[in-house]
Amino acid sequence: MKKAILLLTALTLLTLVGSAVAQPITDTFCAVEARCGYICGAGTGFEPVGFPYPPWVEYPSGWVNQWFYDHPLDWQRGKIIHIEFDLRAFNTDYPSEFVFAVNWSTPDWSYLGFGQTWPPIPEFPGAPFDEALYIERVPMLGDPAVPFTDLTAEYTHYDFDWIVYDYNPEWVSIDIMGENFDLANGVIIHECVDKSVGTEEGTWGAIKSMMK
Repeated sequence: MKKAILLLTALTLLTLVGSAVAQPITDTFCAVEARCGYICGAGTGFEPVGFPYPPWVEYPSGWVNQWFYDHPLDWQRGKIIHIEFDLRAFNTDYPSEFVFAVNWSTPDWSYLGFGQTWPPIPEFPGAPFDEALYIERVPMLGDPAVPFTDLTAEYTHYDFDWIVYDYNPEWVSIDIMGENFDLANGVIIHECVDKSVGTEEGTWGAIKSMMK
């Protein structure tokens, strides 16, 4: 079993933040690229009408996203994100590539006023789409320039944690790309954290100190 834990396990985070955490939201996802040139799957994320493989949405940059709504933009709060999934090669007779990133909507997106009706996806109503302006991405497994290729016939479990401490973003997202992979049992838990609770010695303050 392989684990990539960038900060803390979800259990430790819950212990640290205590009363500073709003009710966590749990969403699910799965995806497959069966050597067919596109990624499809399922999940509890936003499903845009008119896109070929919702809830997964392809971007001009090559990323494929599934978005989950959390809470409105709030500069007095931060976001704790826990993600886990099982990953294997779809067909071990061929090479596999996989890249995974955690991402979230920027304040610039929230200022457009779509709220929970529309995440930052291409062809949104009213204006040209700007990925760099509306989306923050952090690669967690592989990178577009150097994809992860250590996929086997058996599922390997991965879990990741990340914190957005400058503000609470309105939307969070699973962001993937690659070929010949099978991603199953995906779970994302996203929590709103009140930054006004606690000091540098505890609760949110302790978490914020780790990010410096």
